[in-house]
Amino acid sequence: MKEPILSNRAVRQLKDLRAYDQKRVIEGIRRHLVEADPTEKTRNKFSLRRESDHADFELRLDDFRVFYRVEQDGTVYVALIGRKDGNRLLIDDEVFEL
Repeated sequence: MKEPILSNRAVRQLKDLRAYDQKRVIEGIRRHLVEADPTEKTRNKFSLRRESDHADFELRLDDFRVFYRVEQDGTVYVALIGRKDGNRLLIDDEVFEL
């Protein structure tokens, strides 16, 4: 499988995480989006219920959320990385609506 492509924004969001959390997110991306089918619905990986300009799928990794698209050729494009805080989604430390 191809390595996922991270948007500039996703790279910045990943770098803003603590080193331990960066490793967890990178490992989750590798396990769920590279080694497994990124479009297969699982408990932690599913398509978004509402259409979004940013992504088509969400990957849940504990409190972290990875939003991504899968291109026709199978390339995975990671658009956003956020964190859940209660019932709020924080991306770049702002409450975010997809």
